[in-house]
Amino acid sequence: MQVYFRKNSDNIDEYNICSNYFNTVPFRTLLKSDLIDKRVICRYSALPYYPEVERDLNNMGLVPINTFIQHDYIASMGWLEDITEYTFPTYFNLYSIPADAYPLVIKGKTNSRKFEWDTKMFAVDRKQALDITRELNYDPLIGPQGLVYRKYIELETLEIGINGMRMTNEWRCFFYKGILIASDYYWSIIDDLSLIDYDDFNKNGLPFVTNIAQKIKENVDFFVIDIAKDITGKWWVVELNDGQMSGLSLIEPELFYTELYKVVKYGVLWD
Repeated sequence: MQVYFRKNSDNIDEYNICSNYFNTVPFRTLLKSDLIDKRVICRYSALPYYPEVERDLNNMGLVPINTFIQHDYIASMGWLEDITEYTFPTYFNLYSIPADAYPLVIKGKTNSRKFEWDTKMFAVDRKQALDITRELNYDPLIGPQGLVYRKYIELETLEIGINGMRMTNEWRCFFYKGILIASDYYWSIIDDLSLIDYDDFNKNGLPFVTNIAQKIKENVDFFVIDIAKDITGKWWVVELNDGQMSGLSLIEPELFYTELYKVVKYGVLWD
């Protein structure tokens, strides 16, 4: 397996660590076509032209770790139908949302403006939802994805950042074919790390997310599940993402690539 890694000043350390485990290149024309394992992880490089990238790889005798169809299962939120009972009530048309669904969280199908929570993500009523919808539709990142409206469930909040951004009890978990590669707390910008309850996550969050992964693995190989705990103690799936495009949050890159290498090469993990 190889990695086609779009590197920049923010991820150069991750690039260098990845290079210790995989043939890692910044341009797809530098990928090797004579390796036995034809799979390619398009790390931060699959978008915005995924079908084009997949065709180029196919022309070289290679395949992305997730096909475009698998990626689209994530990007179009096809996963909602498979785990409806485990995630927030979700709507795709503002005008079909019942009055009792408010307040809402509004975002793109893949990205959000979470750093502008008060003005571009959280709507207490229909009027505010209309205002945010108008603004996000003109957003060059969010608008083309299509908007999604999700019922706001009050999650455990550890800190509140700028513009009311809630750093909740949320966790990022990477999987390959249903096998957990690595996981850690989601909000890498949190100030007080002592607020993170690893024992509770390991005891209750991990079994929950591992069960969800078994429902997802039939449709996509390399994926991320973000989960969070609400104020009643219930765990929820916040969202799914293509593992190729997801940041590591607080996961140590060395641990991530060590475990990823084991799983994709041998299909198992060991201590």
